[in-house]
Amino acid sequence: MRTVTVLEINEKRNLGFRPEVVGCFLHNKKIFLFYDKKYDLWQFPQGGVRNLEEIKNALLREMTEELGNTLYSQVKNEEFFAEDKIHFPKKYWGNRTLKNDSGREVMMKGKYYYAFAIQINTKDVTIEETEFDGYILASFDQARILLQKIRQHEKRRVSMRFLKILTEKKLIV
Repeated sequence: MRTVTVLEINEKRNLGFRPEVVGCFLHNKKIFLFYDKKYDLWQFPQGGVRNLEEIKNALLREMTEELGNTLYSQVKNEEFFAEDKIHFPKKYWGNRTLKNDSGREVMMKGKYYYAFAIQINTKDVTIEETEFDGYILASFDQARILLQKIRQHEKRRVSMRFLKILTEKKLIV
């Protein structure tokens, strides 16, 4: 398994991409999707990697922030499996502040995703502990239908690609 280094993450920042971890939570060959009512969006939980932060620490921090400690305490194993990036339309470049590890400001042009397959021992989520409004433990077909509804083209493309890779690895059916 390839290791993602702090140096590599900073290189993405220097190119204008905000590094993000994505948690693809799996149980018995199905995948969890989480619903955000504000954006009417089904998605994988995700969040930014802080400057000088190790990728595994970012994954633990972001997933417990988004999903709570109870769910993350059920992790059997986690494995980095894919990466991808999205480019924002030029009119949105620089809308958010992005700094590299030495503190220099960089024009943010998009996001760079590091995706992890996270096997867990439960099919139940205490939704009140999460930042989300709902969840589903979905088959490949159910997940594909929900992810295809993502309105942002690039986010939809990346989410569908991660789902496809998980299927090819026979982690979901």
